[in-house]
Amino acid sequence: MLTASDDLANDAVMFGPSLDQLANISAYARLINVSNSLLPNRTDNAVDIGLTPGQMLLSNKYGVRQITTTWRVFDDPQTKLDKIGQILDHNLGVLETPDQPGRYYQRVAASGANTLTRTAVTVDFTITFTCYDPYAYATDLVVATNNETDTLTITNPGSADTPVNLSATMVDDLGYLAATINGNGVSLGNPNGQAEAYGDVSTKMFETYFWTPYTLIQNKYPGKVSSTASLKGSWKQDSWKGVGFVYPDNYAEPSGASGEALFGTSFYAPFDKPRNHWAVNYHMLNYPLQNKVLGYTEMFAVDANGAPIFGYTFRKLNWSNKYQQLVLWVGDDVINTWSDAQNTSWIMEQFIGNVQLEQNGDAFTFRFRNDYTKAPWAKTLVYSNMANQKVAGINFYTGKFGGADGYYTHVMSMTGTSYDTNWVQTDNLFQAKSVVDINSDTAAPTVLVNGVPALDTMVPTSQPLIVPASSTVQINIDHTIGQRTPTVSAMMRPRYI
Repeated sequence: MLTASDDLANDAVMFGPSLDQLANISAYARLINVSNSLLPNRTDNAVDIGLTPGQMLLSNKYGVRQITTTWRVFDDPQTKLDKIGQILDHNLGVLETPDQPGRYYQRVAASGANTLTRTAVTVDFTITFTCYDPYAYATDLVVATNNETDTLTITNPGSADTPVNLSATMVDDLGYLAATINGNGVSLGNPNGQAEAYGDVSTKMFETYFWTPYTLIQNKYPGKVSSTASLKGSWKQDSWKGVGFVYPDNYAEPSGASGEALFGTSFYAPFDKPRNHWAVNYHMLNYPLQNKVLGYTEMFAVDANGAPIFGYTFRKLNWSNKYQQLVLWVGDDVINTWSDAQNTSWIMEQFIGNVQLEQNGDAFTFRFRNDYTKAPWAKTLVYSNMANQKVAGINFYTGKFGGADGYYTHVMSMTGTSYDTNWVQTDNLFQAKSVVDINSDTAAPTVLVNGVPALDTMVPTSQPLIVPASSTVQINIDHTIGQRTPTVSAMMRPRYI
């Protein structure tokens, strides 16, 4: 904890939407005090199993961290308070405080800017920062390389266990690649794989950031659940920092429309030909929690006649910010339904990130990766009677109820990948010069090959690569026998509790 001191007068508290967009609150007010707990509270989850006194502890995770800062504004305080309010007006941001030099907090919300005392020329007030991720992260990455050997060494200076991500560039063709720390880690492909170039082939059907010449067909199909909605809205193409995106420009809602009526717009992404081994990945931004936002977002695969095959529906059904649902379905079979009453830390909350639908013959997979919550989730369902079901394209729909604000939905990018056959026990997964990225930032590791999700290349027992707090570890690289070791870089952002 920092206490009131003249030494704080020149200390900066920085806040903004990202590390490269931070603004200095201390430019408008003098920092008097920073109060930051040594450890955040824990969110215990325990049950009474009835066999012994007391309860069984199921989990004991850290909860949110709260940092309270006290300030004083001199001279023309209202103008300066307005400037501070403008800096703080971000839904979730990044925070740097002087009690954690060289570190920052992410997923931070500012609230409670309460006035303590006010005079003619000064105002004393507090700002409370709620850190939904309780860890502090180092501003500088720790990087290590293997220098053409089968091992690399990396040191975690942080006070908390920290995931490490790898990027491996193939020197030779490989059918197997593994990275482990103390025997635990990620294995890809088949340990008995051959070096010869045969096996399954993956091909990008399309990749668009909406400046590329890929054809999207507006309003070809309605949503599945919301199939009775008026489909007269339109999408608009725009860009931000050179990256194109599309968003619903309007929903074509007539004046005085009923609150029960649904108005929407959709776009359809056709495949090069109907397929039953494919994946489509959307990078999407959706703010479903904003006040008075009502409606549906749907993403689903269709056959050559436009009949829905499988997908998800995300919907909000009334004026309360607390009633939202995520529904997964295959045909007429509803697989999973989440609502706030079932899981308040639910994965679609304030969603920005990747949504992916995959079909691998009879296996249908849903993947969600929320960049706000860092919460990944995937589920695969097998329908043996649908192994030969071919998909002609993907439909994306968004809609709103009459008289309500619409969904704030942007689609930032979209990638479609096709596969020749099942991606299982492939003998030559990784071609020379290809790049394999292994990401351990999530509960289950993820793998990209040349920027494309690698689907079933990963052995199911794989675990994230974690470096224990305040330790130096060796990362062991294993690969197809007789082939040269890839060039591997390890990147870690130390974290502190």
